[in-house]
Order: sequence, then C-alpha cells, then structure tokens
Amino acid sequence: MIEFKEEPAKTVAAITFNGWANDEKIEKFKQQLTAALDAEGIIYSNRFYFFGYNAPYEVFNRKNEVIVELQ
Repeated sequence: MIEFKEEPAKTVAAITFNGWANDEKIEKFKQQLTAALDAEGIIYSNRFYFFGYNAPYEVFNRKNEVIVELQ
C-alpha cells in the first residue's frame, strides 16, 4: 500500500554521485556534504536522506543524491 503524506516546504543541500550506491559510498558523500556545509558556515539538521533514481536493472548512468535539511 502506498501512502501519500503532505510535508511543508524545506530547504535542502545535496551532493550527487554516480554508480552503484552502498552504505559506504552513502556515508562518504554524507561526510563530503557536511564538510562543505561546515566550511561555508551553513547550519544543517541531522535529517539526511538518500535518493537513488534508477531502477535496479539500469547499469549505466546511475544517479544518486545525499541530501540534508537546512535550518
């Protein structure tokens, strides 16, 4: 069953990476994202999300993102 939930608008920061995603890659890019935000003095929450945009059978041109909500 799919359930839709309305959420208020959010401002987020994202980092994009290609290829197959796994926990190690997601953590690596999460660290890169937080380092970039820290360097710019941008305040962020502890609400991180991973988005994978491709079907499992797609091998080439895979796109992924790690995002975090900004405060």
